Amino acid sequence: MLKTLRNLIGKIFDFGYCPNCNDYWNWKKPGAILYRENSSVLICKECLSNPEKLDPEKVVENLKIHGWDKEKLKLIKKAITDFKTQHSST
Repeated sequence: MLKTLRNLIGKIFDFGYCPNCNDYWNWKKPGAILYRENSSVLICKECLSNPEKLDPEKVVENLKIHGWDKEKLKLIKKAITDFKTQHSST
């Protein structure tokens, strides 16, 4: 319930959101994954702390909706996949 209310407030005030979990930045702490030197995509710290829940396809689809170009999206997908591999618990 609290999560829903926080996200509603974020949507009303036009905050952006994490492209992985869709929670709004008004209450989530942002983190980032570098996909190119000096370029990163914002992913909330909660999602980054659970790499197995990162969904590169979902992130790319969410960013595509916002007009990110195809070349950047390919790099982002690879960066997230690499991040998952490097940080997965085995």
